[in-house]
Amino acid sequence: MYKLHMDLLYVNGIKESYKENTDGLMYYSGFNLGNYAFRYGLSKMVNVKDHKRINWRGCRKFLEENGNPSELLLSCANWIGTSEHEEKANGTRYELIKKMDCPTIPVAIGAQSHGSIDEFSLGKNTKNLISLLSERSEKISVRDEFTRQVLEKYGINNVVVTGCPSNFINGDDKLGYRVKKKALNLLESGINVKDTRYHISEYSAGNAVSSLVLAKILKILAKSSGQYVIQSPELLPFLLKETRDIPLSYKIPGLLNIKPQVKDLLNMRTQHFSGIEPWLDFSRTCDISFGMRIHGNMIPLQAGVPSIVVTHDTRTAGLSDTMCIPTISAKEFSKLNYKKINSNLLEKIVIKLEGYDENREKLSKEFKHFFDSNHLEYTCLIDGQI
Repeated sequence: MYKLHMDLLYVNGIKESYKENTDGLMYYSGFNLGNYAFRYGLSKMVNVKDHKRINWRGCRKFLEENGNPSELLLSCANWIGTSEHEEKANGTRYELIKKMDCPTIPVAIGAQSHGSIDEFSLGKNTKNLISLLSERSEKISVRDEFTRQVLEKYGINNVVVTGCPSNFINGDDKLGYRVKKKALNLLESGINVKDTRYHISEYSAGNAVSSLVLAKILKILAKSSGQYVIQSPELLPFLLKETRDIPLSYKIPGLLNIKPQVKDLLNMRTQHFSGIEPWLDFSRTCDISFGMRIHGNMIPLQAGVPSIVVTHDTRTAGLSDTMCIPTISAKEFSKLNYKKINSNLLEKIVIKLEGYDENREKLSKEFKHFFDSNHLEYTCLIDGQI
């Protein structure tokens, strides 16, 4: 018998990524290059090499050739949703997991919604899936309190709130203290936008003020030494020279007169990373990180950079709150005064990071409880802790 890990095919990043076009990079990364932060963090917590690794697309053929596993480890991400796409995907997941008929270990499953718990109504496939996971698992790891409440609403209580494995990439038990100290030093220096090297994570659509956030980002890029780091397929074809045109969402009328023009600006300042370690290494060259992607800011934070998430839905807000990650709402960010951007962001970072180390120690213990309950060996890599 063998143990199976349903996940992306790679842990740290895409092998020979330079040979892949946009479609290839998105296939191997699950349509978001930031997904490797989750996988890399998980590999620091458990020995994922004990399990055979397969993705969902290759699962049916794999099971036909190898039979059912004795244990199933699941990297879950944002599975609990209400869209037609999520409902269809969860139907496939339910069918395959039920067929395997073995103990299951679901890691960091999340619910995604712009509404409240009362408004969150799940379809048949998603309800079947979470019920099956509850039956097959001693404990389910959920990423935040919102997800716990959603599962509780549907009668599922064997859950542990753990946050995301990406929170444990860096084993320094004083990481929050050191990043806070950097933020304080930057505040005292009075560094201005022009002299700041920003790590700016890609904007995310779907919020009423997303376009305003993007406009603010582009203005900051034009006046600073910032770098715009993308994760999704929207701008990637332009960056990889598969097209010479930028997406419509970046053609903001109010920015037609900025210099350099938006297309030239994106050509000069946009980059992507197909592996986590190069991304971490680049991040540490930056002064401040901000943006609308949770993993796009978690990676710089783990590299020791003062970082803040521009929250735009329950997913980013809830997960950031669980892990004690600094945040600013999309609406508030879009209204920031240009000259006070650094001080406003750094002040929020300093305040929130006060409790980061203690909170991370607590979440580490929750992860240990989760893995112990599911009989999977767990080694916490935060220095001085087991």
